[in-house]
Amino acid sequence: TPTTAEGALSRLKEVETQLSRMTKVFMDGADPIIIRDLDGLVLDINWETERVFGWNRDEVHGTRANVQLAPEYREWADEILHRVQRGETVRNVETAILTKSGGVIPVLVTVFLLTDESGQAIGFAEIVKDITQLKRAHAKLEQKNRELTQFANALTHDLRAPLNTIRGFADLVRSDCHGALEQQCHEHLQLF
Repeated sequence: TPTTAEGALSRLKEVETQLSRMTKVFMDGADPIIIRDLDGLVLDINWETERVFGWNRDEVHGTRANVQLAPEYREWADEILHRVQRGETVRNVETAILTKSGGVIPVLVTVFLLTDESGQAIGFAEIVKDITQLKRAHAKLEQKNRELTQFANALTHDLRAPLNTIRGFADLVRSDCHGALEQQCHEHLQLF
């Protein structure tokens, strides 16, 4: 019947439009996104992954090693993979990724399971946030805090000398003029 064929064609166009939108969101994402199969092999990466880490899609497709974690995080990656395979979403875990040129980029990674319509696991998605600028800002803030602490310590030291001098004069007045001072003056001098 023509209405069934028209309905199927209309539904197909809707699915194609939706798929096109999702592909655009994936490819144009502001953060690196990596899609892996259940064994951890790379199925796809977005353009931001290429830009940040230097690997192109063809170089990483079907591999596990090209988009690498820094060596100290490799065992951690297997643990994360097992947690995600059990259905857990692992959010904002700090790690470091090696770039194609050999640099190391600090990142926050969120990893979650991808499922089909029936809920069966079909792969993993990783959203990676480059935190290089955040790390630099944090280091600057720590340096400023150290400088502020040094300044406060120096200021405290510099203020102690005049206070000690005032305290010394108060002690002299108290001892030299003990009988000549009114009770209120004695109370004021006790503050020092």
